[in-house]
Amino acid sequence: YDETRALPLVCMHGQVDVTTFAENTPFKDPASMLVTPDHYVTRMLMSQGTEPEELGIARRDGTPVETDPRAIWRRFCEGWRFFRGTPSRYWLEHELVEIFGVTVEPSAETADEIYDQLLEVLGTPEFHIRPLFDRFNSEILSTTDSPDADLASHAALAAGWSVCQRSGSSLASPVNEIAEGAAADLRVGREADAALASARASARLLAVLVDGGVVLGQISGAGS
Repeated sequence: YDETRALPLVCMHGQVDVTTFAENTPFKDPASMLVTPDHYVTRMLMSQGTEPEELGIARRDGTPVETDPRAIWRRFCEGWRFFRGTPSRYWLEHELVEIFGVTVEPSAETADEIYDQLLEVLGTPEFHIRPLFDRFNSEILSTTDSPDADLASHAALAAGWSVCQRSGSSLASPVNEIAEGAAADLRVGREADAALASARASARLLAVLVDGGVVLGQISGAGS
């Protein structure tokens, strides 16, 4: 632990919307940051009887769901005991204590106190997404993009990000190298063959990652 705790983070599996980095989007509230988008958290609560709508999870049929983040946070805290012995409990405790300085255990009685503390902290510039990326010593963070994304946010980041351009570190640095070329591929593809353009962009990304020594995994099977 002592030898590795200060090493930079290389996060090749990141279900992150790159637009939030391009726009340095602040987190709105504790519930939309830690509860609603985390399927590990929501699935545990649903397994104990909480309805998805109560956690703000959108329905396909458009039926209204809970939109009050404080109410969602209260339901999360009321179900805190369900997370005992789970990895979710470990990383949630780490976030609450080490990142936000929370000193009380989540419960129905402490839900509002914790919510107000987190909301106040999230309102400070230090807790916008780019400063947090820098604070966590992240070297690479992969993002999850649609196959037909125009990569405009990647191109914007590649054009410059002074906050995190330190010690050779950058947001998904292989993406920075290919953003302009891949975006151009996709622009041309819309005039000709979008499917082919997406394949070209993916191949370009793969080539840069392999050339950079990043191992993504093995592709096997007929036709691969």
